[in-house]
Amino acid sequence: MQIKKQFINSIFFIFLSFPIAENNDNYYSINQIIEYADYLFGNEEYQMAIGEYQRALYLVDNNVKKIELKNNIADCYKQLGKIEMSISLVKSMISESKQNDVIYRLRYKLAQLYFEIENYFLSEKYLNQNILTIQDSELLIKNQLLLAATYILQNQINRATSILNSELLIKNPISKQLSDLIQKKNEMNKKNPHFAAMLSALIPGAGKVYSKNINDGLYSMFSVLGTGYVTHNEIKKGNTKTLKFFTFCIISTTFYLGNIYGSYIESHLYNKRKQQKLIIKIKEYLEI
Repeated sequence: MQIKKQFINSIFFIFLSFPIAENNDNYYSINQIIEYADYLFGNEEYQMAIGEYQRALYLVDNNVKKIELKNNIADCYKQLGKIEMSISLVKSMISESKQNDVIYRLRYKLAQLYFEIENYFLSEKYLNQNILTIQDSELLIKNQLLLAATYILQNQINRATSILNSELLIKNPISKQLSDLIQKKNEMNKKNPHFAAMLSALIPGAGKVYSKNINDGLYSMFSVLGTGYVTHNEIKKGNTKTLKFFTFCIISTTFYLGNIYGSYIESHLYNKRKQQKLIIKIKEYLEI
């Protein structure tokens, strides 16, 4: 697949080189550089696209175009998973820009990036800055929806509901989807890690069964009971000084304590999986 992409890129680059024969300046024109960078981005060659966008950025002298190119570079960083670099670039763009409408859109982008890394506090901060002064109704709706999503994921359900039921969003289809998610979240039974650990202390494996991991729960139960049974038999026989007794005593104790700790962790993992499914749904609805 990588060889195929490199071959296509080479053909595209050769195609772009044809104008050299007629007009060498045309080949090095900003538009063609950006066109090639866009092509690379579309083919998921984000690192190469960054290089081309930066080359165009060096040549361009229009501030609006510079913001557009930096925005594209920030998108490349995001696609590469370098969210912090994308955040840093967007922040620099906000400080450089003098146009309010551009700043509003950059703040929204910054809020999305912080949402991406689950820093809902900072996402909320930039969204609230926007909402206080923004004029564009379409962008305002996007800000409100993302703000409601941050409240949902921070378990601030009343604040999220208040936004989604506001006059601006009450008839919005995405608002309805987020409201439905709130209902499902309320119906979702979170698992209590301490209760799971206590269950497994009383009945080995029960805490994992409580956290919906039945197979591991049964394995823990049989491991603890099996080694415990052998240890108990050795005690009944009076073989408390044998190597077999000490070995199984250590193993059964380790399995028992591990079963308690494992149940505690398993309940956390269960809650995290549920939260991740919720995040995926929200990102799908908001097209993040």
